[in-house]
Amino acid sequence: MKHKKVKFLLDHISPQSGNSHYKAGQTATFRDTASDWLVDNGHAEYADKPKPTPEPAPEPAPMPLTVINGVGDELAGVLKNRGFVHVVDLAIASVNDLIPIPGIGAKKAEAIIKSARQNLNVISVVKT
Repeated sequence: MKHKKVKFLLDHISPQSGNSHYKAGQTATFRDTASDWLVDNGHAEYADKPKPTPEPAPEPAPMPLTVINGVGDELAGVLKNRGFVHVVDLAIASVNDLIPIPGIGAKKAEAIIKSARQNLNVISVVKT
């Protein structure tokens, strides 16, 4: 005859086993039929039941470059082609990194960098 271990979820008095008293959290071994009855009635769970593995939290979607003031879809495409794929790429960029891109002068480069840093709550960047 097979036996199964169960872990009690609630305090339980069992008339099947001579009015034995089991405390919540206690583990006991029963014949299959007794353990099935306890589990089916919500008094216990199988002690050897594997715990479910929680699903990992999904990675947050990257912030699109278009959240930056002055960057529309067209400029976002040009920036991506030049290697500025993520907002953080622009937050750590220098004005000299951006001014070679057509349509971006010194003032626009400063504004883009400032907006990228504000979107990421970056106060300053130190290049090493």
